[in-house]
Amino acid sequence: PTTIKVNVEIFSAVSGYARGEVECEGPPAWEVKGKKKREFYVAREDTMVKSPFFIILPSSTAAGDYNIGATISWHGKTWKVHKNIKVSRSTDAPPPAGDANKKP
Repeated sequence: PTTIKVNVEIFSAVSGYARGEVECEGPPAWEVKGKKKREFYVAREDTMVKSPFFIILPSSTAAGDYNIGATISWHGKTWKVHKNIKVSRSTDAPPPAGDANKKP
């Protein structure tokens, strides 16, 4: 299995501080390490915080494009965002840069 780090960036325009919840999810067979849903705290207006999540991809994950989503909740309001990521198998990956590609 492979673990990837996903940062959910939360920007607040609320004067003063803001506290809410953020939840991250991937495709059904993928596992979010630790809590899928957690609190976030933004200390002041016009500030951004990052909420890191670690997602475990099963070793059987096929190459392709996958959707990772996040839901941010604050005072009864909800925002949903997503990001597509590309998974490539080691045989699909480009060759490493450096000395391995040089001819003697």
